[in-house]
Amino acid sequence: MLRKKSLLITGLITLSALGALTLLVTAPSWSSPALLFVSSTAPENLPTAGYDLTLHGSGFSQETRLWLVPEHSIRTAITATLETFGSPYQFVSRDDRLYVANGARGFFIVQGVQSLVPRISGNLESGGQGLEVALHRDTALLAAGNNGLQLIDIRDDSNPQLLSALNALAPALSVVNSASIVYVARGKSGVEIVDIADPRHPRRLGVLPDLPAAYKLAINGNILVISTTDGGWLYDISQPTQPRRLAALPVPGGNNTVMVRWEETLYWATKSAEGGRLYALDISRPFAPRLLRSVPLSGTPLGISCNAEQLAVALGSYGVQLFSLQEPQLTASSSIAAKGRSNYALFLGSDLWIADSSGELLRLDQEKGKALTTSPLLPNLSQRINPIVTPQLFSFGDRKKISLFDHWNETAPVLLAQLPVTGLAQQYLSADQQTLWLATRDKATATTGKLLSVDISLPHAPRMTGQISFPHAPVIIGEYGTTLVITSQTSGQPLIDKRTDRLDSLHFIDISQPESPILASTYDLGDSSTGISLTESSIVLMQTDGLLRVIDISATEAPKEVGTLQMPWLHTAAWAGRVNIVVKDDVAFVSSSLGKIFLIDLHDQQRPEYLGDFTFPAPVRTLLLSDHLLLVELNKEGLLIFDLKESRAPAILGTIPLPGRFHRLTVQGGKIWYTHDDSNGLYSLPLPRRLQNSDTDHDQIIAHLAQSPPPGPYRLWLTDKGKNLLVPGVSWHSR
Repeated sequence: MLRKKSLLITGLITLSALGALTLLVTAPSWSSPALLFVSSTAPENLPTAGYDLTLHGSGFSQETRLWLVPEHSIRTAITATLETFGSPYQFVSRDDRLYVANGARGFFIVQGVQSLVPRISGNLESGGQGLEVALHRDTALLAAGNNGLQLIDIRDDSNPQLLSALNALAPALSVVNSASIVYVARGKSGVEIVDIADPRHPRRLGVLPDLPAAYKLAINGNILVISTTDGGWLYDISQPTQPRRLAALPVPGGNNTVMVRWEETLYWATKSAEGGRLYALDISRPFAPRLLRSVPLSGTPLGISCNAEQLAVALGSYGVQLFSLQEPQLTASSSIAAKGRSNYALFLGSDLWIADSSGELLRLDQEKGKALTTSPLLPNLSQRINPIVTPQLFSFGDRKKISLFDHWNETAPVLLAQLPVTGLAQQYLSADQQTLWLATRDKATATTGKLLSVDISLPHAPRMTGQISFPHAPVIIGEYGTTLVITSQTSGQPLIDKRTDRLDSLHFIDISQPESPILASTYDLGDSSTGISLTESSIVLMQTDGLLRVIDISATEAPKEVGTLQMPWLHTAAWAGRVNIVVKDDVAFVSSSLGKIFLIDLHDQQRPEYLGDFTFPAPVRTLLLSDHLLLVELNKEGLLIFDLKESRAPAILGTIPLPGRFHRLTVQGGKIWYTHDDSNGLYSLPLPRRLQNSDTDHDQIIAHLAQSPPPGPYRLWLTDKGKNLLVPGVSWHSR
């Protein structure tokens, strides 16, 4: 009987997981198979606290819930998408058409750019790698990589034809033209000049002399801009066949430089040893260009575009970063999340077109796109360990120091103090928020370390008060009363910031006197573990052999193992990467690089029981618990939100795509705080918020907004028995 019941529960969980996966990979609709339907829309503006929101429709039940979910998704701004079956790198526009360089799939034409349903009208695969395209009358000029320069007849949109190819110009990396004179960047072979007055018989005119490797070109009027390994150059091409060098640009160059000119300003984006940067240069006097300003970029620039109001830089997996050109300085106004990897961006009227490496062209409504974006807080600050956020303070850290900021004014934090710390690897704030505990690692040995206590009762004057040295690198797990629980690895391998952490000892530190912490006891785990979590009075950990263990620490001087559960299917995952564990209401959620979350019933700690699992399209990197919400970081996919109001029957609310590879997540004040790889600053996003049901019947639901949410864009969602439903036509914005 018990086995039948267990099989039934497992079956139900499996069905729930399949339903959840469906929600994850399909777009919500206005109605659901459960006959959940909304016929009315909500007010246009986000109401203030104390408001009762009434929706009419059908299929509502006592299980129906109304949510405010952060609208931080590129999908809601997309007005058209085209599958290219290639990898679009760059494109240009003319009239109502786009001409696209499509990587290994060559070249294609898009018709109806402004229509509701643009379409690909014709394509040409002529070998090579379509990297860039330019236009001259009825001819498209394609820089085709190892196949050189290709000239394509585009008079018939449905049937572009190859007119000629200069294979000897390989590699053709970038192409621009002044009337019938074409300039081709060829890497270490410099810049080639070609006459295409007769596109069937192009003529090579020569090479620009004394020029190092050239990778990217731009042209505007009589000025040719060239990016080389040594920087940038300006050439006068008033006599197109005899370019004349004017000046060098005071900026670094390289093979990943992109540029665009707007009136008398040249915008130059590149990545050097110091990181990605965007430069603005005054070239009104091209023989004496002048650097106006520069700002950091989140990633490596791949494409650039601008109009009179803003500039867009495509940054690969970091999406598209937008800059306002209406301010005296270059202001990073926002970043639009990448769907995969943004290769290029182009402003066309009120739309922004993005070339995505997943093989799609995306047309975005700019106004919606602006509402979906975020700007970094403290953009010049680089942190390499998890930040600490409280209602009053920010605590940031790199491996040399911690920085404390006043957090009262969230939009303009003020630096209070900095404290030098050698080998800083982790920070942890005590429950009373008076002591900051720091774990450090000796750089020389990479295995020994210290636990330091810092008094921050006066944040403007933090004091180092105590320390304990360890023959290993400590990792802080959490507090149990007046005991700080740390874990370590004693086998001599680096521990912190590695995806293959191995933990084999527990240590209990008496912190009743933070200025003199004492090692009270140590517990040998006996075998290396790769995931660990502290509950009210126990430790839950996962060994690398797939054994889940529950250790009672109610008596910290004598911890004892009380229960185990062998999970052999986790053996491979445990060795492949970190296992994350969080516990909510006696249910442990265990994630792995398999792209799964396993549910373990801990109601009886002596007999942990497997409940089921959820499967996702990417490895799970991080689990984070906030009240009744479980935040699941999926590698390069976004942030998945679970509702754990019923922990044994978790429900997926949906995913929130975030730009690039985000990490170092924490939750405070109703917001998710996170950083990006290789980018500075701290980003935030409101948490989903469930409204209180005031009244529900079959065709009406009334929900109560008890308090105003943090500023940001939101979407209204209905959930009912595993079904998600967008409320039609609603996008609220709180300021």
